[in-house]
Amino acid sequence: MDYRELVSIVVLLKDNHESGTREGKYFFFKYLDIVLDPESDIYILGDLHKLAEVLKDNGVCEFSDVIGLYDSKAGGKLSELCGGCYA
Repeated sequence: MDYRELVSIVVLLKDNHESGTREGKYFFFKYLDIVLDPESDIYILGDLHKLAEVLKDNGVCEFSDVIGLYDSKAGGKLSELCGGCYA
């Protein structure tokens, strides 16, 4: 997945997460189910370094914690790669 595609996905997740609506939260978690599924065409965990960069650039490194609920190894690595940018 290229950088721009990853940015689009992360921004969409961010917008829905920050919407403050029940529908936004529902979409956030439903979309995470899709993008974190290794069988999905839009799987985002293929390049954790690139994903960490996108999370940092968009100010949502805390998403690494949520991703850790789905994949603890990937979530831990993302937290490490983000280097405390959400402290």
